[in-house]
Amino acid sequence: FHADTFMGVLTKHMFEPPEPPSKRAPDHAPPADVEAVVMKAIAKDRDERFQTMKDFSMALAPSLLRSLVETRRTSRSSRTPRPASTPCSARCGSRPVTSC
Repeated sequence: FHADTFMGVLTKHMFEPPEPPSKRAPDHAPPADVEAVVMKAIAKDRDERFQTMKDFSMALAPSLLRSLVETRRTSRSSRTPRPASTPCSARCGSRPVTSC
């Protein structure tokens, strides 16, 4: 929140809804489902927020799992395959392997 005085910032913090991450930093916006969880977590009205950390983590877990799966898919698909005759000295010694 921005204001000319401390009291102005405090007033905005107490009464103005926070700006969603996607509007605040569009180039770094989280997925929509993560943003929804974040916005609920920082709601002004305590009755609108998650009531327990378990509720919060249960709401966030599917998004985090989806993100991990997508990251693994992306990292695996961007790997350059090693030729079959390339040794894998780190795990297999000097014998030729097709994978490690």
